[in-house]
Amino acid sequence: KYKKEKLHVLAVNVDKQQLEPQELAEIKKTVARLGVTFPVLLDEGLKSFREYGVVAVPSTVVIDKEGTIRGEMAAYPLAVREDLFDLIEALAEARPIKKRAEASGYQPVPRAVRYYNLARAMAGRGMLDVEVVDDNLKKSIATDANFVLPLLLLARLYRERAETEEAIEYRGSAVVTATFKPEREKYLKEAELLMEKAIKLAPQSAAVLAEAAMVVMSQGKREAAREKLTAAIQRDASYTPAQFFLAALLVREGKTREGEEEFQKAVRLNPLEHQGYHAMARAYEEKGMEKKAAEAYRKVYEILYQERSLFPYSYGR
Repeated sequence: KYKKEKLHVLAVNVDKQQLEPQELAEIKKTVARLGVTFPVLLDEGLKSFREYGVVAVPSTVVIDKEGTIRGEMAAYPLAVREDLFDLIEALAEARPIKKRAEASGYQPVPRAVRYYNLARAMAGRGMLDVEVVDDNLKKSIATDANFVLPLLLLARLYRERAETEEAIEYRGSAVVTATFKPEREKYLKEAELLMEKAIKLAPQSAAVLAEAAMVVMSQGKREAAREKLTAAIQRDASYTPAQFFLAALLVREGKTREGEEEFQKAVRLNPLEHQGYHAMARAYEEKGMEKKAAEAYRKVYEILYQERSLFPYSYGR
């Protein structure tokens, strides 16, 4: 439509840093099969990919004739897509660009959100390359120091790794215990520092208070954990993770009936929260209640299997 206005479309292939001859042939076949009429470029060594800070594929960048980036879109979200088309048309027709209504309140830097979403998707789908997940979360934090969500997710990942080290220490030999204890302490310390930053940014957030409680609980500070979980529930009674974690804490303290009552309250609000069942399973296991622990673990797998069947490409995968 805008060919006469000198609108050019370029595709950039970012499959690999270096392409073998057979892969290059496959790209050519795909271009022919799809009937692509615009140039398809190969990003040697993924140099352009890195210079543009791409965090999702496909990504689209609109550049004007002066070489200035006028718009960008990571992945293919419906909401942003229409705005991008409007921008392209306005530039091609040399007419004023519509101004979007500015959102009120704090808005995180879009690139920080993209780094966070990429890390969240990778972690949620069980990606084993923890360095890549951590790196994206650290990039998100560095891009926007006021964005709380990457702080929370990175702290949770560190805490979960510490709990894994603790399980290895408990189940393993004396040699394994000596090897993994420093790792556990390192993860918990890093999680604690992240949560200190998160609390400064969002002291009233139920999610922040709940994760902070889980970190101190992993450090053996149960009273402090109870205070934070109680505060989280008071802030937002619908935030079920806090209720699940409080229920598990009560079971660990030997208050099984109170814990199970709290757990049932949370289940009524969110019966598909697998992390709640997992927290209870660990608490039952710690107290030697193996039958109840097995039932809770079984429920975790049932929920995850159901999520995978319904949403095979979701974070529940």
